[in-house]
Amino acid sequence: MLKIIINLLVSLASIAYPLLWLWNDQSNGLFALLCLLIPLWFIKGLYQHSTARYLSWFTGTLLSIIAIRGSVEGMYWYPLVINGVLLLLFGSSLWQSQTVVERLARTQEPNLSSAGIRYTRKVTILWCSFFIFNMFVVAVALLLGQYRFWALYSGVISYILLGILMSGEWLVRQRVKRKIINE
Repeated sequence: MLKIIINLLVSLASIAYPLLWLWNDQSNGLFALLCLLIPLWFIKGLYQHSTARYLSWFTGTLLSIIAIRGSVEGMYWYPLVINGVLLLLFGSSLWQSQTVVERLARTQEPNLSSAGIRYTRKVTILWCSFFIFNMFVVAVALLLGQYRFWALYSGVISYILLGILMSGEWLVRQRVKRKIINE
C-alpha cells in the first residue's frame, strides 16, 4: 500500500510542478513541492530493484542538490530528468533478457509467445522514442526561454500525448494478440 501511495504522490507532484509554475511562477509552493519530492524519490528507491533503485536515488540526489542551491530554476529541467530516467530504465532493458514492457506483459500473461516477446521489444523501443521526444521538446523550450510553453507541455500536453500513446498501443496490442491467436 505504501508503494502505491509513494508512486501516486511522485506522479501527482511531477504533474503539479509545471502547472503550479504556470499559475504563479514566484510561488513558495514550488520550493515546497521540490522538498516533498526529495524524500519520495529516496523512499521509492528503497522498494525498487536494480537499475530502477539507482535511478530513483539519482533523481532524489539531483533534487537535493537543486534544493541546497536554494533556487527552483533547476526544477525547470525536472521533466527532462524524469524522461531521461525512464529512457535509461526502458533503454537499458533492451540489453537484458526481458525488457521492461515484457516484464509488465508477463504479469498478465506469464507464458508470452515469441511473437509477443518481439512485440514487447518493439513497444519498449517506441517508449524510448517517446521519452527522447519529450526530452527534446522540454530542452528546446527551456533553451529558447519559452517557459509558458514549457509549463503547458510538461504539465498538460506531454500527458495527453502519453494517454494517446498508451491508448494507441493498447489498440494495436489487441490486434496483435488476435493475429497471434489466429496463427
